[in-house]
Amino acid sequence: MLRIETRGSWAHMGERYGATFRDEISDCMNRFCPWLGAPSEKLTHTLNELRSSLACSAPELLEETEGMARGVEVAEAKMLAYRFFPDVRNSVATGCSNVFLAHSNTGPLLGRNNDIENDFSQEIQVCHVRRPEGGFASITTTYVGLVAVAGMNEHGLGVGGSSAPTTAARSSSGLPGAALQWLAIHRCRSVPDVVDLFARHTYSGKPCNLLVADASETSHLFECIPGLPPQRHTSLDPAKWNACTNTFLSGRFPTPENPDYQQSSYARYGRIVHQLREGLVDHTLAGLQNLLRDIAMPGPFCTGFDGRWKTAYSQVMCLRERKMHLSPGHPSEVPWEVISL
Repeated sequence: MLRIETRGSWAHMGERYGATFRDEISDCMNRFCPWLGAPSEKLTHTLNELRSSLACSAPELLEETEGMARGVEVAEAKMLAYRFFPDVRNSVATGCSNVFLAHSNTGPLLGRNNDIENDFSQEIQVCHVRRPEGGFASITTTYVGLVAVAGMNEHGLGVGGSSAPTTAARSSSGLPGAALQWLAIHRCRSVPDVVDLFARHTYSGKPCNLLVADASETSHLFECIPGLPPQRHTSLDPAKWNACTNTFLSGRFPTPENPDYQQSSYARYGRIVHQLREGLVDHTLAGLQNLLRDIAMPGPFCTGFDGRWKTAYSQVMCLRERKMHLSPGHPSEVPWEVISL
């Protein structure tokens, strides 16, 4: 797993990131976005609309992208398209599990397993610590160069996500989900701030579940469908714990029939619910790490989408301590490290 810490202006941080990972980003562009070599009129129009939207809602993200393009030595349009529209995000069947414990020996904890297909390498995953001038410091994880979809900030707000396919009708209008998650991490101090943010925007992009939590022991689960604002779902016992995998729990959005995929999703969610409802998990950092090992793939309880998935890394965000515990590989095989804000 790649690592980097950047500080300064958004443009400077982006340029340093791009220069550091120039080869990795270039390789990923060629693999996941071969169409960038001959951009279409439709893509150009889409990028213009995206720039306009980001200029209003997240200008820092545009500045970071422009700097990253200089670092990688590619056109800004190519960098922007890669960060938001890679085929890896839209077509690959990813997993991921998220678990929140409101009370533990170290305060509220948000844990997550990042599950990817076997032919993807951990070496294109990156853990990024940002310390922007005049902004929120953060720790985020994602594919190299992409806009982060999981992480925490200096105020103790954490965001985790997992894909959740649906056959519900989709719309392309709205702010890309990656930008919404980026705004949550870099603009919001608490879960109520995220509720307000999400209420003001329509979601666009790959359907997913988002689990957000903060240092005050509050968590909300959102179901994100293109064309709608993120929809809050009240789960079993949010005052004590919360969780999601790859299924929309509310039942409001139809699930495609894909037995292997759903078997993995329900196996992981079932293990989480069983262990927490029966009081079989210690509400401690070690207890949550053990639960993430249980639901990692392949593992003792989940083979993972007919053997196609593997857990690329695990993370536990200690929201009160502003620390992320990271296992940069399968959590049964790779030791945990600690990253502090």
